[in-house]
Amino acid sequence: MDILSRILAFVGGVAVGFAGYFLMAADGWPQPFQDMVLERGVVGGLILLLGLALIWTSFKPAPRRAPASRSPAAKDVFTLSPEPVAAVSPPQAVVEPELHAPAPTPEADQPAAAPAPVSVADEPAPQAEGLTALMAQGDRLFAEGRLDEALDPYSQALDLARASHGAHPQDAEATRTLAAVLKSNADVYDEEGRLDSAIDLYEEALKLNRGLAASGSASDKRALSLVLERLGDCRESRGHRSRAADLYRESLAIAEDLARGDPDNPLYAEDLAVTRRRLLELEGETETV
Repeated sequence: MDILSRILAFVGGVAVGFAGYFLMAADGWPQPFQDMVLERGVVGGLILLLGLALIWTSFKPAPRRAPASRSPAAKDVFTLSPEPVAAVSPPQAVVEPELHAPAPTPEADQPAAAPAPVSVADEPAPQAEGLTALMAQGDRLFAEGRLDEALDPYSQALDLARASHGAHPQDAEATRTLAAVLKSNADVYDEEGRLDSAIDLYEEALKLNRGLAASGSASDKRALSLVLERLGDCRESRGHRSRAADLYRESLAIAEDLARGDPDNPLYAEDLAVTRRRLLELEGETETV
């Protein structure tokens, strides 16, 4: 609701409320209205409540604009890889001694075998499997609209993702996973209207997505574009219109680049349409205020 609408609602509410009060309490009504005390009280009370409702509407915060509809696949970019994060191919330095080992000697002449070196890649990854399960549970609850319940597995997944990224900060998959989990937690806060918490997590995910997108991967660029748009939504709802417009423009530039590179991809076309509409709506609202 813009400023003019709020002023009109307030003035109208005062006028309607005063009319209801006058109908209930004022004397000097001509007969037979003077004797219709009960009737005047009921009707006047309803009118007074209507006036109070109009006054309350003039002070009520503007409702958040509902997110533009996206296909369910828009969230797929943030789902975790089915393979555990730590399950990568062993380094060449670990494999080469086995490929180029000398011919075996008689058992009696062989020294005691030294324990084989253990690489990070050989370690089991139960945390990655647990993280995947937690994210799947959170995604299901989020899709069902059970936001508070979804936040519990999402929060646990965030703790695991932070630990994995902290142990392997240069691992792109660990970074990608942390960005995805941050975004999922932020989505819950965003839907619940806890904008400050959502903005903090979106900003953290944005830094990670910027680094990933620098590699030139189309999927990482799209992830960056979507996080920019979601953060723009929160900034706009928070009243940070200038910042929101900057975020939308950056997201739009990425979406346009992806759509030009793959014009037959329906997801890229949908992203472009949604972000463009977001920016046009914001610019239009800004001009009318």
